[in-house]
Amino acid sequence: MKKKTPIFGYFLLLFFIFVVLFTLQQFFIRQISISLFYYKFGTETISEIIWAGLVLLIVLLFKNKYIFTQKREDYFKSFKYIAPELILSGFFLLVSILSIVTNQGKIDSSSIFNVALYCLFIGIVEEFLCRGWILNEFLERYSDNKKEIRMSIFFSALIFGLIHLMNVGSTHGIAEVLVQVMNATAGGIFLALVYYKTKNIWVVVTSHAIWDFSLLLGDVNSLGDCLVGTPSNQMILSNIISGIFLTVAYLCLCYWLYCQTDLYEGKEKKRNYLIIIGVGIYLFSLFFGGAPEEGYYTCPNYQYKRIEDNFKASFYQYDKYTLEDEGLELYLDANNHLVLKNKNNDKVELLTDNFYNFLLIENSDTFSIFIHKDYNVVLFNEFLKADIQESKDYLESIKESLETFVTTDIDEIGVLEYQNSEYKYPIIKDKQYNYLYFDIDKKLYMNR
Repeated sequence: MKKKTPIFGYFLLLFFIFVVLFTLQQFFIRQISISLFYYKFGTETISEIIWAGLVLLIVLLFKNKYIFTQKREDYFKSFKYIAPELILSGFFLLVSILSIVTNQGKIDSSSIFNVALYCLFIGIVEEFLCRGWILNEFLERYSDNKKEIRMSIFFSALIFGLIHLMNVGSTHGIAEVLVQVMNATAGGIFLALVYYKTKNIWVVVTSHAIWDFSLLLGDVNSLGDCLVGTPSNQMILSNIISGIFLTVAYLCLCYWLYCQTDLYEGKEKKRNYLIIIGVGIYLFSLFFGGAPEEGYYTCPNYQYKRIEDNFKASFYQYDKYTLEDEGLELYLDANNHLVLKNKNNDKVELLTDNFYNFLLIENSDTFSIFIHKDYNVVLFNEFLKADIQESKDYLESIKESLETFVTTDIDEIGVLEYQNSEYKYPIIKDKQYNYLYFDIDKKLYMNR
């Protein structure tokens, strides 16, 4: 008979294990919370984590827990079915890494961690929702024959595609979004076939997550999201043509995989040449998308620079600012238009709507105009007092030279001052209580 451990000794062992686990939990939670709350993609990751919890609840409420328990193909052996997407992901991953190294230099490891976590939970949410729940719901009700199974796969993918109709907006026309719906539907069919073939939800989660990670990695050093302008008709047309090619590429990959399932009514063939054709068409389509037009995307680099401890940040909001010696005034008129006026009463409207706050910051030899234009956009530039001219053309030149900067979500704009310096810096406090500020060379930094 096996000798029992004395109960007091076993109590001490379990208590020790509990203390170690609790300590590790506190350490990792603290490190993860810093990463999520203070680095890029943190808010999006938290949102996806909450979504994942809700999707898991949906799956359990609809009694689809068998996605965890049903017999499935080995995880790593199933990689051969997602090989085409992994090839494409590897291509875009290489492009993203080269972009970071050559254009941005320093790699922000915390933001990369956030991107990886964000993409993982995107994969979990969308695959559990569209494949684990919706596809299985169709298969449970309509799987009496091969035709019904094929229809179930198609309609589950169509729901995945139709979700993208929410992208219709000021910068996405209906034609572009319809092409997105086609792309997502074709991609959804491919992932649905992978899931049907392997019954392994984690394989499609992995494929989806790696794909998104390869596309988003290039944005880890961008400050906030890219500001998107209005595309030209030529750019819209090229995007539509590119999207059609992407759909054809995915359909080639779908047919390659379909020929390897028991749904294929014919002699089973590998048809591996379709992988080369599909991947080739996908890469060829990138030539039609081309590079974004100048001014369409604005993505400032995400850089860190610590603000010294002896600083004071002031946030205020007035309707009028004046440079008395120079006679310049920046103010709101009766129509709530932002106006710049000189000594001769020449006036220029800097903005007529869509702005929250504005500042005129005066230093000994310079002055700055700082405008909170949108929830994550500021206009800013610094000017020499010695260059001030009493003409409307000069006021127009100030308006034209205001630069657009994309930031994280803005709460307030203000002025940063150090105790040992009289120079005043423009500063932004975002909704996560981070400070972003312009240095003397007009470069935008986040405090760390």
